[in-house]
Amino acid sequence: MSFFPETMFLWLWGRLCPRAKGTSPFRPRAARCAGPMPSASKAGPHLLRDEALEAALLEGILCLSPDETHRLAGRFADALPENSTLFLHGDLGAGKTTFVQGMAESYGISAAVTSPTFTLWNCYEGRYHLFHVDAYRLESAPEAEALYLEDFLQVPYVLCVEWPEKIADGHLVPDAHLWFSQPKGKPDARIIRLSREHSALG
Repeated sequence: MSFFPETMFLWLWGRLCPRAKGTSPFRPRAARCAGPMPSASKAGPHLLRDEALEAALLEGILCLSPDETHRLAGRFADALPENSTLFLHGDLGAGKTTFVQGMAESYGISAAVTSPTFTLWNCYEGRYHLFHVDAYRLESAPEAEALYLEDFLQVPYVLCVEWPEKIADGHLVPDAHLWFSQPKGKPDARIIRLSREHSALG
């Protein structure tokens, strides 16, 4: 994998800017061979502050248009605690980036949010630091480690990772998974489902 100039800049920036202790979703390097680990920061029975929304998402919510997906993402973002890490699963065009765009709007981010397929990650400044990672072009977990995410992650943050299957070695521990699928015969509709089981990454 080639390294981008901004990667080294952010590595230095992360070293110079202290992070709050105890909030990182990354496993200690010495523990990564020990198997799956519980959620990094949300050990309670509920992830969201909106329990009704969480219950509906656990069953799966049907959004009939991108606008509905966008609005659901905004409501989800408002209910999501700070310093949360989300794994987003779904095929190309399943609505993952649309969902992140809705979250960004909720956080007061005015910058255009696009899928970081070629830059690998983007960071947006708003009420929270929104980190958006697209691991589609990565071939292994060591390549993900080379991005130095754990060095520049600043609190309060929300970290969204698309294509987490590419880096599934226990290095990064999610608080929840969001699954995006398209119902048959409805090209603009999406079903969005929440799961908190680490083993759901499968």
